[in-house]
Amino acid sequence: MSSDGARCTIKVWDLGEGGVCVFTQSDIESLTGDDFTLTIFDCYERLDHRMEVRLAWRTQEGITFFLGLAFETPIESGLFYERYLSASQR
Repeated sequence: MSSDGARCTIKVWDLGEGGVCVFTQSDIESLTGDDFTLTIFDCYERLDHRMEVRLAWRTQEGITFFLGLAFETPIESGLFYERYLSASQR
């Protein structure tokens, strides 16, 4: 995940229709810019999906960094993480 080719492994904290909150304990100082390519990987079904995101906010709590990433385009219908969204909308 980076606009300049640097990569950072992150985990999803929360997912919504407009974006995703992620966290990492990796050094994110190498991430430059506000636009990134994000790859969401479902380890259970071994599927992934790439999307363009924009950094909306970031904060640090101890050694953990939280990033708010806004989707540049709406989530496509039928993607594997659509079921996570439907569970949160009940």
